[in-house]
Amino acid sequence: MTFSEILTLIAAVYGASLSTYLGIKEINRHKRKILVTCRMALTPNPSGGEPWRFVSVQAYNDGHRPVEIKMSGLNLNTGELFTQVESRLGSIPLPKIIGDGESVDIYFDLDAIESILQRDPSEDLYYTKAFVRDASGKDYTTKLPKVFKDRNLSKQ
Repeated sequence: MTFSEILTLIAAVYGASLSTYLGIKEINRHKRKILVTCRMALTPNPSGGEPWRFVSVQAYNDGHRPVEIKMSGLNLNTGELFTQVESRLGSIPLPKIIGDGESVDIYFDLDAIESILQRDPSEDLYYTKAFVRDASGKDYTTKLPKVFKDRNLSKQ
């Protein structure tokens, strides 16, 4: 093999590798990327007394194209879903289209979350994760905050 043939082979391998890398990068750039966080939230009670407690689920669009969030809630160990249409703060802002770098916060009443687990004491019910669902039906999930385990709402 001559020097020019070796150089041609190296250039061809480099070009093929670079082309493959850029193609994969372009495909990934157009994927939906939703980051989900779940945390506890408090707000003052307008009539005084104890503050209202909420669970906040946030969906952040980390991708480069808009995503329509259709549903949000918490998963139970039985496969059932907990979701609310309206919380103490008002109606849940879904469906919502979030663009690149935008987010939506969904608040669920902690009282309602706790009451689901007490509907049938013989069942061993607990929450497993928080989720948001996009228009295509894909779920994006996250772990529950530590306070869920502290309040015996989760076993994780």
